[in-house]
Formats: sequence, structure tokens, C-alpha cells
Amino acid sequence: YIYEKFGKYPMINELNVFGVRSELQKKFDKMFQSKVESYEKINNPKLAENLRHSSPKSIEYAKYLNFFNTKQFNRPLSCFFYSKSSRRKDVQTLPTGTCLPFSKKIFISVTGKIYPCERIGNEINFGSVNKKGVNINYSRITKIYNSLMDRYEPNCKICSRIKNCPVCIVSDIEGYKFCHDVLSQILRGISFVMIGIQRNTKKFF
Repeated sequence: YIYEKFGKYPMINELNVFGVRSELQKKFDKMFQSKVESYEKINNPKLAENLRHSSPKSIEYAKYLNFFNTKQFNRPLSCFFYSKSSRRKDVQTLPTGTCLPFSKKIFISVTGKIYPCERIGNEINFGSVNKKGVNINYSRITKIYNSLMDRYEPNCKICSRIKNCPVCIVSDIEGYKFCHDVLSQILRGISFVMIGIQRNTKKFF
């Protein structure tokens, strides 16, 4: 209906997989729908072609090319959220794929709490909004992010995907669970990504 009426397909995404209570994990797994699997099940060639730019594969190809493109200008801002000990000359890349605070978006809860985005738990908040105004604790934000970055840095420096890491430390706050669980899968997938880019060069170059 939306495509016929407005000529656009609505954007969809998966449920957030982090912060699920252990006693409800099985119930969550039953209701969870994989975006990758959903796109793989499309058997309408025209629909698949119209959605190809928003497919998980195309997004992964684009992210890979973006992260390995040297013409990026986002390093100076990162210094505000990265400790002095971690800004040594031998550290060339900001660890993980974490968004810098306020660089992309924020999420405001019904109680007025400000969070990095809508896909994480409530462990980290940037401040609050109320009738009196907006209250943001900049020093607390900096301290939290620097602390998390320092925890990741030793592993990130020896990781082969440091320039193309999808891990968000705010989501992975419980102790590198996501990083450890998917790293082996990611490394196996690099060859898949390169093959996909080679087969679809006209889409990206």
C-alpha cells in the first residue's frame, strides 16, 4: 500500500537483541525475526530489485567500503571522547564502530531521560529533559565513553577488523559478549563481502 500510494518502501529493522532478561530469552528468540533471513526469503524479483539498496548485504558492502575509505574527516572530534593515554601515535583508528555521543541521533524516553539511541538499554543516559530545560552531564558522558574505550583498546589494536568493526560498546557494555560471539563469523564473512562487491561494482563505483 505504501509503495503504491507514495512510491516508497517503509524502513524496517530488527528488535534490539541486547538487554533481554534471561528468563525471557527463549520467548524473545521465538518472536525475533531476522532481517537477513527475511530478505533472503523474497521470491519476487521486482521487489528484490527495488529493495536491493536497503538489503543487509548491500548495507554491509557499503559499510565495508566506507570504513576502508581513507578520505574521512571525523578524527578530530573523536579526541574529545578518547583518553590521552589512548591517543598515542601507534593508535591510528578509534576502536569499535561506536557512534560518538550526539553525532547521529539521540533517544528521549517517556520519562525525559536522554539516551544515545533507541537500540540500547538504560545503563547509560546523557541527561534529562524537563519543563525547566535540558540537562546534559558532559563530564559523565566523557568519563563513561573513555572508560569503555580503554577497555576495548587492547583487543581492538590486534583485531583484523579494526577499521570495519560493527560493535557498539554501549550495547556491548556487559563485557564484550557481542564482540566475542560474532568476531569469528565476521572474519569468515570478509571474503563474502569482497566477492559481493566484485560482482556488483556498478552499484558502488
